[in-house]
Amino acid sequence: MKNLKIILSAGALILNGCATTTPLLSVPAVSMTNPSFPPDYKPTNLGAVNSKYCYGEEASTKHGDTVGLLDEVTMKAQKEKNATFISDAHYSYEGASCIVLEGTAMR
Repeated sequence: MKNLKIILSAGALILNGCATTTPLLSVPAVSMTNPSFPPDYKPTNLGAVNSKYCYGEEASTKHGDTVGLLDEVTMKAQKEKNATFISDAHYSYEGASCIVLEGTAMR
């Protein structure tokens, strides 16, 4: 019985560890398609965006064998909302190999 409790406790810790989210980076704005905007640019709010990219998914910004997880989740978020950039962007690491981006899609 004692061994069963230890095994169940260890299993719960492992499952909890896979579901944890750790903040990585917060930036005012980020874009994979536009390096800058003119001073008179008036963006349109497209609403909240919450995207997730996990290592092993098809990469759209891959260069050779290199895949930037932050790049991938940013591009995914932009494509989902047809946005030119993401404002108030918050990146977090989730589980073993996933990056989550929460922010506001803008065009």
